[in-house]
Parts: sequence; C-alpha cells; structure tokens
Amino acid sequence: MRPATYASVLLRSHLRQRTPLPKDELLALKRSIAELGSIGRHINQIARAVSGGGASSGRC
Repeated sequence: MRPATYASVLLRSHLRQRTPLPKDELLALKRSIAELGSIGRHINQIARAVSGGGASSGRC
C-alpha cells in the first residue's frame, strides 16, 4: 500500500473510531459483492426471458 493511501486509511479509521478491514477480509468482501452482482444479473435475465422481453443466453 502506498504511504499516502496508508495514511488516509489510518486517519479515516481513527477519526471514525473504526478499525480498518484486514486485507484478506476486504478481498473477501469485494468477491462477495461481485458474486451478488452476478447473481442479480442472472435473475434479471431470467425475469426478462419469463416476461418475454428477451432471450436468455443459456449460461448459468
């Protein structure tokens, strides 16, 4: 992590009285958010196909 970024994270966590997320936890959170986005897109494709608004790609 670059020094300026580290200082920013440290200062923000101190001012908000929160501990910064460890690197592994932050990575897991980002992956979870990406998976939720993917699930949402698939549900949207299914809803469009069911309502007749478009064809599903057939991939799951």
